[in-house]
Amino acid sequence: MISSNARSPTHLQMLKYLGALLGYNILTKSPIPINMVPFFWKQLAGHDTMTLEDLDSIDSYSAQMLVNMKQYGGFLSADDFAASIDQNFTTVLSNGNEVSLCPGG
Repeated sequence: MISSNARSPTHLQMLKYLGALLGYNILTKSPIPINMVPFFWKQLAGHDTMTLEDLDSIDSYSAQMLVNMKQYGGFLSADDFAASIDQNFTTVLSNGNEVSLCPGG
């Protein structure tokens, strides 16, 4: 994953090199294997919507937890759901910063 906080001169130089490498491979039609998560390529192509499959390719545990909460959450009342599901909606980015995925985490 490429960090969205990559703003230092060194990081920007590395991203510029990656862009030049991708451009060179496209122009010369001599691709090299670059192993990036599928969501990276979707963002590069202009598709900003993340799907459950994209999350699964990055963090299969979190994807499975969301599937389970969606599947079994419908059988519980709001109070029972809150009491039985001990999850917060935050994540740790690749740079180590924890961010909320919704207001209040």
